[in-house]
Amino acid sequence: MKIIHVVERFDLNIGGLRTAVKGLISNVHEIKHIILTSTKEEKDEESFVLFNSNNAWSYHGKLSSLLNSICNKNSIIHIHGVWLYPHFKAAHYARKNKMPYIITAHGMLEPFHMKKNMLIKWIYSKLILNTFFKNATIIHTITQIENKNIQILFPKLKKNQLTTIPNAISMKNREIEKTKETEKYFLFIGRLAPQKGLDILIEALYQAKLANVKLKIAGSIDGPSEAYYLKLTSLINQFNLKSHIEFIGFVKGNQKDKIIANAFALVTPSNSEAIGIVNLEGALQATPVITTYNTGLSPDWNLNGGRLINPNVKELKDTIINVWNWSEQKRNDNGKRLHLFVQKNYSWKVIKEKWINLYYDASKL
Repeated sequence: MKIIHVVERFDLNIGGLRTAVKGLISNVHEIKHIILTSTKEEKDEESFVLFNSNNAWSYHGKLSSLLNSICNKNSIIHIHGVWLYPHFKAAHYARKNKMPYIITAHGMLEPFHMKKNMLIKWIYSKLILNTFFKNATIIHTITQIENKNIQILFPKLKKNQLTTIPNAISMKNREIEKTKETEKYFLFIGRLAPQKGLDILIEALYQAKLANVKLKIAGSIDGPSEAYYLKLTSLINQFNLKSHIEFIGFVKGNQKDKIIANAFALVTPSNSEAIGIVNLEGALQATPVITTYNTGLSPDWNLNGGRLINPNVKELKDTIINVWNWSEQKRNDNGKRLHLFVQKNYSWKVIKEKWINLYYDASKL
């Protein structure tokens, strides 16, 4: 069996989608994987077939030829995303050649995202995605929320087409011992984009009126993030929070793990998210995580050291005040509980078998 993963990009700027696909490939290593994509990082060690594309729809005229060169009768095409030409072309190729194909939307069809360019997306859904989804062998959703939303968008889908497997994280050799630091801070880490709820977080900090509160924001402020970054800096100036909030830029690897491990709590007030790998990364480092019900995480997150809220200023303000006033011991205890919860529910040790079964089921349909 060979899985052909179709991803429009595979560089670090693609964020959680890259992390999810990379984790899947490295943990389900019993099966051969090839990534068909337009970009990658220099140190990536996976098997790649690259195509060049510089246009907004990621069009490339020879995608069929590339798929011909890597597919055989035992191949399954796994499409990660829905809106771009490589996704459409891979589904068309699979149907034409009577190959099984799997779609993972990675949260791209959630209501928050559908509101942007709504008319164009509605037309595209009716003319292209409807057939794209109707003929899929399996539609993989990351959360039950996403599962229900896709059923609403495409009501003619068969129930056996949909299956839910959450994002997962490897628990091996990544936990970093918390260092003794004099600085106490909340941390946001991720792409600077409206769906991440940073504007809500900044206003909640202002309303919380905590004298010594500190927030570090880790994420690139260039390129697609620049417009939102400028909006955030305007809010920070408006609320006179410049001395309380620090942008520290993009972080990765060991540096990223350390800054998470030493945060008092991770705060990710997402308006829309499919689990959010960063939430699992926070729990991995035994750091309490404040996030939202919109992530699709189990409500038991609330009972195991983390905090789930609705993405609004009042709930976030109240939670921030409560968590900031925890003792160091309570913070550490909650972090350890969340770590164990993720280990039992969202680790690759638990999730791996589900993916193996999904791929073998797809091969038989």
